[in-house]
Amino acid sequence: MRQRFLINGAGIAGMAMALFLQQNKEVEVCLLEAQEEVDMLEIGITIAPNGMRILEQLGLREQIEAVAKFSRDGLVIADRKGEPLTKFHEAAGGNRIWALSKADLKNIMLGALDPGVLRLGQHVTDVIQTREGVQLEFADGSQLGGDYLIAADGMRSIVRQQMFEQNRLRFTGGICFRGIIPKQPVHVAPDRFMEYWGKTGRVGIVPLPEQRTYWFAVLTARKDSVILEDYQSADLLAHFMEMPPDVTEVLHLAKSQPILREELYELETLDTYANGRVVLIGDAAHAMTPNTGQGGNQALEDAFILAQLLHTSQVEKAFEMLNFVRRERVTKIAKLSRFVGRVGQIRNPLLISLRNSLMRRVPADFQHRKLAEIYELETDR
Repeated sequence: MRQRFLINGAGIAGMAMALFLQQNKEVEVCLLEAQEEVDMLEIGITIAPNGMRILEQLGLREQIEAVAKFSRDGLVIADRKGEPLTKFHEAAGGNRIWALSKADLKNIMLGALDPGVLRLGQHVTDVIQTREGVQLEFADGSQLGGDYLIAADGMRSIVRQQMFEQNRLRFTGGICFRGIIPKQPVHVAPDRFMEYWGKTGRVGIVPLPEQRTYWFAVLTARKDSVILEDYQSADLLAHFMEMPPDVTEVLHLAKSQPILREELYELETLDTYANGRVVLIGDAAHAMTPNTGQGGNQALEDAFILAQLLHTSQVEKAFEMLNFVRRERVTKIAKLSRFVGRVGQIRNPLLISLRNSLMRRVPADFQHRKLAEIYELETDR
């Protein structure tokens, strides 16, 4: 009898896991999504070399590249006047960073799922683990049993809340606004990913295919800030008037487009990702701030590494080994992301001046070594 793997959450981690598992015809895969349709918010996402290598393993690289754009001129972090603080030239060789709409990425992954794998409207309310398997109960009163459960249900994972003792989410003091505008502004460099660090926050501008532009803005704020709850593009434009013309032009054009507002949280490092027949992956295991652009890439890594472990180990042992293999790496990247956020959000003028001076002195070789560490997979070691 085939073993049944239940995957809760049809985000990047859950879909990647389902795609790897469905390659094994000896198992049954059920990918469960609480919503009646998969979330297709029009925001951008970057796929780094480590993530692209995993999408290539799934046979999706060509489809991704067809709807994505890479930074031919690299990534530039600049001050509020547009003067470069540091440059990352990833475009050479295999170190390209690709940018695309998150909806396009999800549509490609959805299209690769076998018929019947995805089940929508399956809102899990209770998880029961026994020696024989895992039983899920849903909001509509129905139930579904399986042999194993892979929780990919995000930062506020219901599975983690019920099956694991540690659940503390930590507010990082930032609020991120994101969106996509349907045209490329005149002042935006078409082949360069830009991020500006000013005294009032950070703004990123990432060109996409078909003349679209992905943008994000990060502001320092208190949790549940009333002042920022109703912030619109006009407020952001006023907030970042000190920035160069490409920033103000993008924010002006964003007035007529949807804007996603997110308070930035991270998950404290868990003691373990595994509990018997249950394992956590993606944001359910290690939600981190977006400051290194590695959230989605690390979700892909989780799925890839777990799939490799399942080829060589009994399932519950593979779950335990995932914790052993992954925790150190994702903890390190999460700490780096937290550090980048804190440095980028400095508001004291003297500290900003010191930060900018130090960043301009960091050797390029050192920067590229650090990037190589992020882009390296566990299987490379």
